[in-house]
Amino acid sequence: MEKILDFAGTLIALLGIATCLASAGTWLMGDYYLLGLELIVILTGGIGLLVTAILFKVQVLVMRSF
Repeated sequence: MEKILDFAGTLIALLGIATCLASAGTWLMGDYYLLGLELIVILTGGIGLLVTAILFKVQVLVMRSF
């Protein structure tokens, strides 16, 4: 279970980073919409993915300490 959570946390973190970078790159090009959505929605989704990944990693650390 620990390895699954660790791998899922890493995968979700990479997806969150990619989402945030796509949002930032689109904003730097001067557009405010990506895939028909406002960039703030996509950025918020990326931040949510990063927070989820952090929670997964913290759970793995807690499991290792007990």
